[in-house]
Amino acid sequence: MNDEKSKELGIFLRTRRERIMPEQYNLKSYAKRRTKGLKREEVAVLSGVSLSWYTWLEQGRDIHVSSQVLEAVSRTLCLNEEEKQYVFELAETKSPTVPNKKDTESLVSLQKILDSLKAYPAYIVDEYWNNVAWNTAACALFGDFEKMDELEKNVLWRMFTNQSYRVIFKNWEELAQRLLAQFRMDYSKNINRDWYNRLVKLLNQSSSEFKKWWPDYDICGGHDGIKEVVHPEIGSFSLRHNNLHSVDSSGLTVVIYTPVSESDRIKMQAVIDLYTSQNN
Repeated sequence: MNDEKSKELGIFLRTRRERIMPEQYNLKSYAKRRTKGLKREEVAVLSGVSLSWYTWLEQGRDIHVSSQVLEAVSRTLCLNEEEKQYVFELAETKSPTVPNKKDTESLVSLQKILDSLKAYPAYIVDEYWNNVAWNTAACALFGDFEKMDELEKNVLWRMFTNQSYRVIFKNWEELAQRLLAQFRMDYSKNINRDWYNRLVKLLNQSSSEFKKWWPDYDICGGHDGIKEVVHPEIGSFSLRHNNLHSVDSSGLTVVIYTPVSESDRIKMQAVIDLYTSQNN
């Protein structure tokens, strides 16, 4: 492991160790117990590894880590599949990910698909979480991407710094935390890429919520689901979002929002009609 990944892995393991209560393993819990959650020696014993080795792992030392040991530690810390994947990603010794080249032909073809959706907000995100293509419906709901600068086109940046999103999305806090947990998964794979680290630095400086939640090390995969949205003039309605990942090397993801019911479809169309009338 390189130094940055070793440090990141150590911090993550400590945060998860502190969340495990001794009672889960029938260990004695003393009133004056100084350590939150399990002690390092308890994790070492339960995982079948030496205390020195586990301590070095949490300290971010440059040590060789076997898959068997990582499996054992993951079980002891009750990591879910996404968290375990995150641990294995950080523990692998490999060179930084080489940025994918945009496939211009693929993007042109995908743009035609976006335009054909018409009443369904849809956009394309690259490996940096930046919007690189969109349709009119997406602009009607999320803002005119044509007028945004490069930073504003970043999905994570908009969620945490665009104040209108706190009105557009019901349960904004829940959605923002989930998005951050999804970003953490990608961050682990790109921890040595300057762009990712610059974005994290900027968000730490610009968003109190990001600064508060980033150290929690919550991990979540990119799941499809339903978003409750609120338009100031049309009212509230529900949209199901689906993420379609490109199978080629372009690193592009198509995100499509579809109305859940006929009533939702009518309201979404009203949002599009209003946006179109205001921009003609």
